Amino acid sequence: MCDAKVLSDVRADLGNCSGEFGVIGEALFLRMFRERPAVQDNFPKYKGQTVDKLKSSGLLSAHGKKVVELLVKLVENADKPALTQMVNDFIALHKKYSIPYDILKATKSEVVATLGEYGMKSGSWGPFLDFFFTAIAY
Repeated sequence: MCDAKVLSDVRADLGNCSGEFGVIGEALFLRMFRERPAVQDNFPKYKGQTVDKLKSSGLLSAHGKKVVELLVKLVENADKPALTQMVNDFIALHKKYSIPYDILKATKSEVVATLGEYGMKSGSWGPFLDFFFTAIAY
């Protein structure tokens, strides 16, 4: 179970969001690929492309939007029974594409930094992501 204070903080932070989810998600992936180039190799449609090309192509926006929408749903459901199915679906999807767990977990700092750039500056995102990464461990 996620700590109540952490959950309250991240839920409040969602109200401070200053960008569209596609823009935030794209910024997240661009940051991850710049700071951890090996992460990009785990995404077949992005592998081998320069970060600048990905940025100009708009390819990351749609996937980034899905990622941020999922993050919002996880926050909304972190204390509800629906979380179990969401976690199971997340695990199944990432296993299907052979995305290693340690790669996902290693992106925590990029997620926190990107959210902060878009007004979500609560110090609770790190602990919330720790909660999530513990739930999805595979």
